[in-house]
Amino acid sequence: MSIASPPGSPNARVLIFYGSAAPGEESPVVNAGIEAIERIGLSGPARERFRVEATDDASVFTDAKRLGRYNAIVFLTGGGDVLDPAQEAGLEAYMEAGGGFVGIHDAARAEPYSDWFTGLIGARPASSSPKTVQRATVEVGDRQNPATKNLPLEWKRFDQWFNWVENPSGTVHTVARVRESTYQPGASANGWDHPISWCRDYDGGRSFYTGMGGTVSSYDETEFREHLRGALLWTARLVQADCKATIASHYKAERLTPPNQPGQNDQIGEPHGLVTAPDGRVFYIGRGGADASSRWSPTGTTRTSARARGRSTSTTRRPGRSPWRES
Repeated sequence: MSIASPPGSPNARVLIFYGSAAPGEESPVVNAGIEAIERIGLSGPARERFRVEATDDASVFTDAKRLGRYNAIVFLTGGGDVLDPAQEAGLEAYMEAGGGFVGIHDAARAEPYSDWFTGLIGARPASSSPKTVQRATVEVGDRQNPATKNLPLEWKRFDQWFNWVENPSGTVHTVARVRESTYQPGASANGWDHPISWCRDYDGGRSFYTGMGGTVSSYDETEFREHLRGALLWTARLVQADCKATIASHYKAERLTPPNQPGQNDQIGEPHGLVTAPDGRVFYIGRGGADASSRWSPTGTTRTSARARGRSTSTTRRPGRSPWRES
């Protein structure tokens, strides 16, 4: 199926898909979610507004002309197989064309046998996740992302909190985590690093998922609607965001000093502080470093350290600059 790239238009449209795996299994949050997203689409400056259409008819995913009208697609579904193979292939084609996707809460349980859809969502809920609604603290980590920049650093709210079969950290850009010490996560807890909302570029398009939104009352919350608004604006290409940060494959580790010799702290000691200066120098402070020295390698890397009261401070310089010394 061929879809014009990118899908949608400057007069943005968002499709809400709320199909269920079987008749009568519609997610209980569907009506509240549709109403909230419609309100979001009518709010804000004119350039950030969008039209909303909602359907439970999965045949839309095999209609290239219709699918190509939407800047973003929201999955407000329950679990189970909500798409047949041809319909999932249509969603894949939409993403490959540069489309946007927002998954909300139970969308992570949809298409359970699809590896591609698992990648689109980012993670799958553990079957032993808590079933009750609990009050917890959400830690907002990305203060620049449109989905979180206007939220409090510590966001206390009620919801149903999923645990993840595999922690998505490192494969997605996490914008918010839930603090497990503030509720009862159960036996399948993920620990201190428990992502709850994240984004990533996926298969040519933009994907955003939030594990929140599992209760009807969520959609009455001003801050949760603000969270959804930012996700929708980014996936619909109405605003920009960096969803590549904190994804491990985008970085390369490079050693700046030789390793310590066996049983010694003769190179870097035990660093416990690191900062980058405006001119590119990297400073660290640690315990047990070598005596004051300055080293220059053929690649142009300088390492300088100074012992002071059992601690060492060291720096590295970018290649191409002359050796120097800190005291």
